Amino acid sequence: MTKRNETRYNEAQDAMRDGADDEQIRRDYGFSPQVIAALRATLEDKGPEF
Repeated sequence: MTKRNETRYNEAQDAMRDGADDEQIRRDYGFSPQVIAALRATLEDKGPEF
């Protein structure tokens, strides 16, 4: 994974922690619903402090 993509994923997960909904994540980061679901699942597995 490139550093740029890693940064986008981290920023999207930070936004999720801050309460962003799926539509906002899609608009801001351009992720598909499947990617958003995977990011949320990873976030839940790691906990809120990840």
